[in-house]
Amino acid sequence: MMAIHIPVPFVFLLRIFSGLNWTVIPLLVLSDVAGQIAGGRLGKRDAQ
Repeated sequence: MMAIHIPVPFVFLLRIFSGLNWTVIPLLVLSDVAGQIAGGRLGKRDAQ
């Protein structure tokens, strides 16, 4: 379960230090979700 939450501070710091405003948050959330889905599918494929 921690693997889901570990990247959150890094995304926060990336947004702060890159100077991006709050309008990029939906894009970052979608990217996080897509990464979780892709990782889950790859994990299931490797387990077979």
